[in-house]
Amino acid sequence: MLTTVTGVGPRVALSILSEVTPEQFAIAVVTKDTKRLTMAAGVGNKLAQRIILELMDRVSKEQLTAKEPASSGRRSVLAVGSETDEAVSALVVLGYSQSEALRVIRKADTAGMTVEDIIKMALRELIK
Repeated sequence: MLTTVTGVGPRVALSILSEVTPEQFAIAVVTKDTKRLTMAAGVGNKLAQRIILELMDRVSKEQLTAKEPASSGRRSVLAVGSETDEAVSALVVLGYSQSEALRVIRKADTAGMTVEDIIKMALRELIK
């Protein structure tokens, strides 16, 4: 989703997600917090405003649908938990489907890897 914004490529998207968690990113977009987004390398005030403008509706809708009742057995896309959960959330924010992200991450041995390393490994696999 993040790479659909004009001016945001994989490098800037990864920079943003290394500064804030996917949940914090969603909150920054919904609350129009440009200062939070400009903390990332490569993101100036204009780009932060463009990200907020282009993703405001999409993030709000996804947050509403992600807040399903716990009894449904499904987990929130924006839930912050283990490293793999955070990596899946980051890949979803980058525009990949949750099923794609889960498939790639489940195939790899992620034991002992940091979130950043899992994301890098998954991006390498998804680009192939």
